[in-house]
Amino acid sequence: MSHTIGEHSTKRDRAIRFGRELDKAMKARDVGRRPLAQALRSSQTSIMYWRTGRMLPRLETARKLAAALDWPRIESLALELRQKRCQVDEVLFVDDSGSDNRVYCSPECQRVSEKLRMGSSIDKRAANAERRLTVHQRAIAAYCAGCEPEGRCVTPECALRPVSPLPLFAGRIEIAPVQSRQNGWLHSENRAAAASSAQKDIWARYTPEERQARIEKTAHASKVGRGLLPA
Repeated sequence: MSHTIGEHSTKRDRAIRFGRELDKAMKARDVGRRPLAQALRSSQTSIMYWRTGRMLPRLETARKLAAALDWPRIESLALELRQKRCQVDEVLFVDDSGSDNRVYCSPECQRVSEKLRMGSSIDKRAANAERRLTVHQRAIAAYCAGCEPEGRCVTPECALRPVSPLPLFAGRIEIAPVQSRQNGWLHSENRAAAASSAQKDIWARYTPEERQARIEKTAHASKVGRGLLPA
């Protein structure tokens, strides 16, 4: 549930911007509070609060308003107004909470901030290291997702393999027998060559358009997971 915004709140300007757009749409479509409230199964008071900038609706409500008035700008503006930048790792995220008070993109970033604010010098250094680790982990996850659209790694010799979040492909692969063996195991270079060949075989099944579509889809999902795009 959205909360009424005070006169001197820093959120008031965003709510007023939304209210002006809603008012513009209602006038253009010649729709009053009562029929709009009935269409949304909401109250006329809520419509009045949104229209006058006393409340900022949540995204689901904004979508219903946009659909009822046939005014897509309402939904896109609500998304824009609820987008924030995390105070720890500066990642963009959407605060769709009723209170609109979130300043961190994740609980991990909130814990890092608390350590920085309350801890000793050692704790602060640890918090900084944890913050950098979070940023690096997200960057590696995004890179791996773009490299392996299937969601599983088939390159065990990759330099990022020790820190990659993707599982290593362990499916059965037919490999021609080789002469060189040591203690019953293939040499590491033969295993690497086999894995590289398997990766090429997987990608060879797709057309160039399918490969590009999979890469774009994975990159989009990664951005959604990091809060850069709405779900």
